[in-house]
Amino acid sequence: MESVIQWLRSTDWIANALGILVPLIGLGAWLRKRPRRGQSLPSTFAQLAAGTNQLPTSMSAVKATAKVAIVDDNLSDFPVQELRKAGFQITTYRHVSVSDFDSLADFDAVFLDMHDIVKDDPTEGGLKLIRVLRQKNPRQKICAVSGNQFNPSATAFFKLADDALNKPMSAQRCVEVLEAILKEKLDAQTLAQSLDRSEAIAPEERSAAIAAIAAAVSQRRVASRSQLPPSWPLDVQSMAIDLSRMLIA
Repeated sequence: MESVIQWLRSTDWIANALGILVPLIGLGAWLRKRPRRGQSLPSTFAQLAAGTNQLPTSMSAVKATAKVAIVDDNLSDFPVQELRKAGFQITTYRHVSVSDFDSLADFDAVFLDMHDIVKDDPTEGGLKLIRVLRQKNPRQKICAVSGNQFNPSATAFFKLADDALNKPMSAQRCVEVLEAILKEKLDAQTLAQSLDRSEAIAPEERSAAIAAIAAAVSQRRVASRSQLPPSWPLDVQSMAIDLSRMLIA
């Protein structure tokens, strides 16, 4: 017992050393993160993007970040494996329920058939789904697909889509479409310029939003809606979130 006590006493220097080192380490981390004297936050989203050395946005970064859904009862019409080998993050659904609509709105791009995909409504479910997606995520890219020639009864469905294609599709065609629509949605420079031009962002909100995104990016995380002004339209909030995603890609 006496030997144990002696050993504990002999290790007092360890506790003292830790008591000194831990605060010093914390201070050093704080000093590294603190803006340097004379250094200020960017005044525009474009300056914020340019300061991250992430421009121009590479296609590999877009592919690694973007989430793509294919919703079709006949998945063999899509070159799914080839798209994954090309680097795209693909999730497939043969059928969905109305309860799945919210989760589908989280994807950056969706290939969507009109018929026989919604269990609750095989005939008109696709039209209902695309309307919900447009409402919940206005910036989502939707490619409407069909195995038949487009008919007048499907006009409303195809008008709501960003693009429309016939099935089956070759891997080359799918890659071309995805690269085009995802680059348009996720290019950091384009996002920053669009935010700078947006009339929905009040001058007094701009600085706070830039600071919030800069803080998130410095911590390698995506900005959240709770950090952005609630007065911003949904599509503007989505642009800001997408900008933060691509600045850490």
